[in-house]
Amino acid sequence: MKAEKKNKLLAVSLAVLSMLSALIAWIRAEPSSDVDKTLFRVENPESVSRVLLVSDDTVDLAFGPGGWTVNKAHKADVNMIKVLMATLLQHEPRRPVSRLSNDSIASRLEREGTRVSVFSGDEMVQEFFVGGN
Repeated sequence: MKAEKKNKLLAVSLAVLSMLSALIAWIRAEPSSDVDKTLFRVENPESVSRVLLVSDDTVDLAFGPGGWTVNKAHKADVNMIKVLMATLLQHEPRRPVSRLSNDSIASRLEREGTRVSVFSGDEMVQEFFVGGN
């Protein structure tokens, strides 16, 4: 009789722990919706006339009559501008940030990251924060 009671107690414990584990997994699960791959993409990089990068220092890349300049004082490396434009066209988010850390990551990016502002003429067409380790 004792062995039967012990087995029933173990079976109930196993069922409760299984349900608790399933509940925890369901709560921590990421949303099933896909990420918008075009969220940060600049649709027409050929129309970009200025890119402003602001962090501790400011880098102002502008297109003018003499080509691309850095901070209106130096000529920009054309190959580096091509890489930047290709990055603006091709970069895409891979997965959403977890709901639990969304606020802390966003505030850290605003505090420690680089704000990227992309202009076409005088109109800002895209702005976002970037960062990494």
